[in-house]
Amino acid sequence: MPEKSGTLQVWSLPAKTNALSPRLKKLSNRAEARMRLEAFEHSIFDGAFQIECISSEESDGGEGSLSSGILRSRGLPWRSSRLQRFYHVLDKDEALDKSQKPKRGFGKKQRSRGPNKEGFYLPPKGAASWMISKRWMIESQTTYPDLLDMLKKIVAHSSDFDWEHFDNLGEESGNEM
Repeated sequence: MPEKSGTLQVWSLPAKTNALSPRLKKLSNRAEARMRLEAFEHSIFDGAFQIECISSEESDGGEGSLSSGILRSRGLPWRSSRLQRFYHVLDKDEALDKSQKPKRGFGKKQRSRGPNKEGFYLPPKGAASWMISKRWMIESQTTYPDLLDMLKKIVAHSSDFDWEHFDNLGEESGNEM
């Protein structure tokens, strides 16, 4: 939606895009970190790079509040511990990469991990089975008995992938039980 301002065109983004901006930046940073780490080139990791998989961030003062300098990251309950460790490895690499570059601006706000988002969220279409917490599936089936049928339609199965060389990501989410 360009608006003419003299000879310049100024793009005005919808408010929803502005709210997504930190999540899009986080996703972009993780994708760049993945490109630097050869171990994660396999397509099994592609499903983790969807905006619906990224945690939201809220200010301590409540959603949309700028009063606090701390942001709480709120994860999604369906994410497996292996997926969370995968993101941690990428975030660590991205932080290391940034520490070697000159700093600009005021820096990032302090972040801390908060509780998972409340409510029921399904993984996005194309998520791999390794990304989904088995504990979450078992707990959710009591409320949503048709959950497995729903997941069969949206989840890509990853049973043929060899996880032997990915010790830093830990075991599959079976240890969450």
